[in-house]
Amino acid sequence: MSNYVSYTEEERMLVREGGIDAIRKVLTGNDTAKKRSLLLCLDWFMDPYYGQPDIDSYKEELIELLETMIVTTNPIEVKDDALQLLSDYCWGPFPTLESHFDEVEEQLKPEVKYAINMHREAQIDSLLVDECRRIWSDHRSANPQVPDHVWVLFDRNTNTDRSPDLERLFVLENGEIRHDRRYAGKAPKKENKDGFFSEPEIRFNILLDEKKAVLTYSFSKALAGVFFYDIQGEEGHYSLSSPKE
Repeated sequence: MSNYVSYTEEERMLVREGGIDAIRKVLTGNDTAKKRSLLLCLDWFMDPYYGQPDIDSYKEELIELLETMIVTTNPIEVKDDALQLLSDYCWGPFPTLESHFDEVEEQLKPEVKYAINMHREAQIDSLLVDECRRIWSDHRSANPQVPDHVWVLFDRNTNTDRSPDLERLFVLENGEIRHDRRYAGKAPKKENKDGFFSEPEIRFNILLDEKKAVLTYSFSKALAGVFFYDIQGEEGHYSLSSPKE
């Protein structure tokens, strides 16, 4: 089958006029090409950039349908398309994906787990960014000659069996998040006259499966280390333990 996928005004009219019933008829049918064309069309409707209100009244039903497509009999490329919509434009929890996770193909499991955990990671991410602010503020208070900014890198990983994957990076500049600085892939380790790195770095990793988080810092050759945290609480009520070195 060709990897090329497109859609026409026919798919747009189906979404606008047929609603969730028409969408369900296509996505639970047997025509893979029609499924993929409709899923690509739904990308346009779901992307907030385009401001399309047409699916607002049945978005929850659509999310349930997309979840079901991923855990039932469908070609892998169709499942991947449906999963992309959930990951890009929706927010968990995704109960169908969670309850049927063991039935998902191995090649899709990393991205399915990412979709399932997005909302959880976001809560813990916020707690760890606050920790980055605290650690950097304490460091600057003790060392006023250091730069006013530090790189913060989030390595997404949910277990220790794989190497971390760089998910996101930004700069904390005077405690505020900035996204307008360029990162060349590896922070320079050049020392200034006081021995501190000109581009210091903090990196954290959320290990949801293990209910732990790890935060490392590298401010100079002599000032580098790691903190460990236990992730406490349950859905919607997370907190971090005191840092342990």
